[in-house]
Amino acid sequence: MRDSVFAVVDLETTGTNLMNDKIIQFACILVEKGKIVHELTVDINPNKSIPKPIQALTGITNEQVACAPYFEEVAPTIKNMLEDCVFVAHNAYFDFSFLNSELERSGFSPLTVSVLDTVELAQVFFPISPGYRVKDLANYLAIEHLNPHEALSDAIATSHIFLKIIERIQQVPLITLKKIVELSTQLGVENSSFLNKMYQQRKEQRLTKLTYPFPIEIIGEMALRKKDFHFLEHYSTLSSRFPETDEAKEELFKTKKLQVRKPQLEMMDHINRFLIEKSNKNLLVEVPTGVGKSLGYLLPLLMNKTVAEPVVVSTSTLVLQKQFLSETLPMAEKILNQSLYGVILKSHHHYIDLEKFVLTLEQPVLQKQYAIYQIACLVWLLETTTGDLDELTINKNHLFYTHVSHEGERQKVRKGTYLEHDFWRYLMKKKEVADVLIVNHAFLCEEDFRQKPQFITMDYLVIDEAHKLRDTIEKTATQRIRLSQANYLIKTIRDLAETLTETLEHSWWTEQMRYQTIFLSEFKELIEEIEGFVKTVYFSKRATSEYLLSIDDFSEGWPIEFKKILNKFKINLLEYEQWFKTFQRQLPNYHLSDWLKTSVHGMEFELDNERLLMELTNLRHYFMDYSRDAVKWLTLTSRGLVLASFNFREFSLEKMRWYQSFQQILYTGGTLQLDSDSNYFEKQLGLTKLEKYQTQDYFDYGKQAELIVLDEKIDFGNEKEFVTQITKTVEAAYTALDDSILVLFTSHDILKKVYYRLSSLLDFSDIEVLAQGMTGTNEKIVKKATQNDRCIILGAASFWDGIELPNKHLKLLIVTKLPFDPPQRPLVKARYDYLESLNKNPFYEEALPQAGMRLRQGLGRLLRKDTDRGLMILMDRRIIDAKYGQALQNYLPKEIPMKVLKPDNIATEIKDFYKNE
Repeated sequence: MRDSVFAVVDLETTGTNLMNDKIIQFACILVEKGKIVHELTVDINPNKSIPKPIQALTGITNEQVACAPYFEEVAPTIKNMLEDCVFVAHNAYFDFSFLNSELERSGFSPLTVSVLDTVELAQVFFPISPGYRVKDLANYLAIEHLNPHEALSDAIATSHIFLKIIERIQQVPLITLKKIVELSTQLGVENSSFLNKMYQQRKEQRLTKLTYPFPIEIIGEMALRKKDFHFLEHYSTLSSRFPETDEAKEELFKTKKLQVRKPQLEMMDHINRFLIEKSNKNLLVEVPTGVGKSLGYLLPLLMNKTVAEPVVVSTSTLVLQKQFLSETLPMAEKILNQSLYGVILKSHHHYIDLEKFVLTLEQPVLQKQYAIYQIACLVWLLETTTGDLDELTINKNHLFYTHVSHEGERQKVRKGTYLEHDFWRYLMKKKEVADVLIVNHAFLCEEDFRQKPQFITMDYLVIDEAHKLRDTIEKTATQRIRLSQANYLIKTIRDLAETLTETLEHSWWTEQMRYQTIFLSEFKELIEEIEGFVKTVYFSKRATSEYLLSIDDFSEGWPIEFKKILNKFKINLLEYEQWFKTFQRQLPNYHLSDWLKTSVHGMEFELDNERLLMELTNLRHYFMDYSRDAVKWLTLTSRGLVLASFNFREFSLEKMRWYQSFQQILYTGGTLQLDSDSNYFEKQLGLTKLEKYQTQDYFDYGKQAELIVLDEKIDFGNEKEFVTQITKTVEAAYTALDDSILVLFTSHDILKKVYYRLSSLLDFSDIEVLAQGMTGTNEKIVKKATQNDRCIILGAASFWDGIELPNKHLKLLIVTKLPFDPPQRPLVKARYDYLESLNKNPFYEEALPQAGMRLRQGLGRLLRKDTDRGLMILMDRRIIDAKYGQALQNYLPKEIPMKVLKPDNIATEIKDFYKNE
């Protein structure tokens, strides 16, 4: 294949059905010796009408192909052109199959040439690309791609992508390429053969000099990007004194050509006094968007911190962590004229464990997706400086992720070859010299469950986006038992035991595995009986998929049949625990401990047994132990039954380990309380003493914003009607506005349905639909939105307040429904019941403040700077009609104009609002 001519092909068709659809455009780029040598494109008459969506997608009309040749007429030319070439396409499975189908239909024999798929090759050689469509890769690789979905443009872009893949293969160290070839046997078409021939070519050339873009070192049998340890030389020398006057602060900002705002200066003064006086541990600072909040709290904290202790900043999302490190910290460096070292700290499971990864290479799982992940990791390890698996697109539920993710301090050292190159240990070294540690709320809340605390007697903590803290605490502290997980572990352990028994052929081991199999079979039957009982009693006559257990469910006692099941389960568990302890104690006697630790299957066997014991113990406690303070609920999912519990009455921030580790804590956000007299925030978190400060808003809402309330009553219970109305509203908005639109939902299910509806309408135009949970991670959606001048972003949950979208193009926000928590959700219902037990009204104490703050946070997605303008469309008339409507309106700036408009008038109003821009 070394001297082959590669034919890079792209087809445009009337659809994807090989039996009924036809080719309407064919393009081919011939690549030889690393250069494009020829190109061909031809329109083809399909002898049928081109569907309108396809016309919109490709730009190819019925008129355009009316006088074009039929496929039968161009088939000889196409076949002759491709016969002696290697066929290359982006998703070659489709293009090659479709072309051969048309050739056979026209009376020609199918092509029998070698086939390469650039999708698979790009996935493994460009592992951190935000996407793998031609358009995504062209953006990532800086390849010009003028007309996506036009055959010639797609073929040219694909040919350049293919050349970039070849270039990367030629750069990869031979030791890595050799391993890639070994793993590539699981790849599709002739990708493996191609990689093997490239490897043989490299060997024959005997090129030993590395040409990879980053410095590489060979460790054991793997190549890694060389780690930079210069950070160890960093020593915090912060010596800046806090500027006392506004003039001094303004001068500090202006000399660095940074914008300064009056509310920002006032905020800095208040925080500085709080840090100096130390009269209170907690300070709540409410700061509207656009004030420069992050810099406003970071500067006084840095100027007051001790040299030894870092400032810890907790954000609500991983995306905001990166934004703080890449944007806020460099500005602080500029102002203070001092070097600052910031480190993003995540939980250990986000990072790859090199020893575990090497074990997967030695004992690979023979499965295509597993192999793609392995090869992608090999290439990624030549690039990554962090070892953070979030940089890759990996399904965290996939077996590969379990096999390679780090276990932190619990990690058992096996070979030691990669110990000094371990990414988690590398991160811990960075942590020791950091001026600022950047975590997220989930990491912070997990501190109470860690064997080794990350924070011990530290000075300052900032909880940014503090309104998200309670939800994170509840999510982290909620114990969930998935019966499907227990069954999965049982199956996995049995399979691993069988594999290890065949490998070892040891009589004692075989006997122990026979005992274990008996235990596991009994557990599987008992779990099935428990699940069957719960489904019959709580879900057989109810339409709901969630059920909140009450004290009556426990106090009245379970039926005698169920008690027998639980008792048998308890006895079996005690016997299994005893067997496993004896088994582990006897392992060294038979010289099997080291063997287990150096086998990927043995390692998983031990770990999965520990996990199973924990799952089974939790299951026993769930049904057999009951406390009046614990809220328990059942959820029936497509993957089985989930048992959840949360201790409401004991909930208090002040009892948490991380809270007690810090001397002073600053809570900040844009909408933490309605006014300075409100005590909603501290009641939420169980804080007994809290100092508060609220900065002034500096937006001119009368000129910069407008609220449109849709003058149409919508039956939110009629899902089909609701989805249709949302789609129409979005259509009206995007036809009137040449900028990006954010659509906020309260239901992921409705979001998905709107996405599918919009995709069928808009996927064939120049506007891209990005949907949370559908088109990539939140971070990837933000990246794509940043790269696109025009897109429609569909989001729920964190998109209300925790995502920093590119405000440059975001001009319109559509709120589909007032953001009340679903009252039927068990944890919400339990919280409401708890408030009622305290003689409080849950709607006014909890539901209304939550909805009002989310509404205000939604508006904050639009206005970030004093030059921004934005429209907010609310599709829910309850803000006007309901008796609580005025209370909700009070959460919005009183100066913002509000108009009530019929759906037909929305497009005109949007155009009028922006006509003077």
